[in-house]
Amino acid sequence: MGRHCSFTFCFECSCGALVRITTRCLGAVACRFHGRDFQHTAKIGGPRRLRGADLVIPDLRAGFGYVLAALVAEGTSTIAETRYLERGYEQLVAKLAAVGAASFAQVRAL
Repeated sequence: MGRHCSFTFCFECSCGALVRITTRCLGAVACRFHGRDFQHTAKIGGPRRLRGADLVIPDLRAGFGYVLAALVAEGTSTIAETRYLERGYEQLVAKLAAVGAASFAQVRAL
């Protein structure tokens, strides 16, 4: 029999949430990573309030998550590398403003 090693990697992100990345499945019957020693599950814990932070967008999906987190966080967040969002979501700033994100501003580097 093969040996299975499972561990959890924890860190506190700059917004204040406690993030645990683990090799354990969350109970889905058809988890494609079941039985593999691959970190594929993230548990984000609280109940901590998110706080504003300086964030750098690594890709499109994470970037939109960062925007949502920044919108509900206390304080001001600065988001860099917005090119992914600009390419993936047409007129994102205008759409966010239309649903009440009044304090959302876009700044372009020259």
